[in-house]
Amino acid sequence: MSAERPPVTCHVLDTSVGKPAANIQCTLSRFLKSADGSPSSSCFEVAKASTNEDGRVAAWEMRQKGVAGKLVLEEGFTYKIRFETWEHFKGETFFPYVEVVFTVKEINQHYHIPLLLSPYAYSTYRGS
Repeated sequence: MSAERPPVTCHVLDTSVGKPAANIQCTLSRFLKSADGSPSSSCFEVAKASTNEDGRVAAWEMRQKGVAGKLVLEEGFTYKIRFETWEHFKGETFFPYVEVVFTVKEINQHYHIPLLLSPYAYSTYRGS
């Protein structure tokens, strides 16, 4: 039985060992909009997940009170995913967490966010 793919997925690879980064806690948050429509500095938590043994987030647990069902992104809003990296590297890292911020331009598109991670560097890009 295959679950429907959520609108945003992630893949975390630990480039220091050349393997997927399992059990990284991830939090998806949505920014509020300022009066001019730009993202404000305030955001709220939408969903949580952790990477599987392949380093992937393929399903999110909704965090909004009273909201059940699948994750839905809203067009024109800016989101961030916070990756908790401290525990993965047992504190031996320059980056205790990594935040990747992105804007949803079209709701009918899939947003895949790979994160290439090591204790002293990281890189990300829009995947497919």
